[in-house]
Amino acid sequence: MTLIKDEATAKLDAVGRAGMEAIGLFEDLAERLEEPALRETVASHAAAQRYLLERTADVRRARGELPQASDPERPHLEAAGAVVRAALLRGDANEHYVESLLDAAARVGEAVEAALDSRELPAEIRALLEAFKRDHDAFRHTLRSRA
Repeated sequence: MTLIKDEATAKLDAVGRAGMEAIGLFEDLAERLEEPALRETVASHAAAQRYLLERTADVRRARGELPQASDPERPHLEAAGAVVRAALLRGDANEHYVESLLDAAARVGEAVEAALDSRELPAEIRALLEAFKRDHDAFRHTLRSRA
């Protein structure tokens, strides 16, 4: 176990934090979405992404790393802000929720891209992040088509 983080470790921590915070937001907002197909898409994406992030953290722990935890309250605060915005702004609430989902998804996408740019990633972690990216890109595409 090392206490000093190299570039790849720091980037993987950023993926874990951004990903888990986004998943919390996705789960909170999925419950509020009125359209059943969109609700199912968001909920199933959150579950798939959670699995891949947990698997990545397991691999990292097996390698002797200590993945950094995300703030468990942050996604709930973001979801509350999204609910308030949707209630106060004109238009369909689902449209405002989709905007919030896209913002969170963009932050995750940036963290994943940065991690994948690292040449120091172990092959197993790279494969998990690439699967995460494919799923995440498809999710963002789906959200953009509804925005």
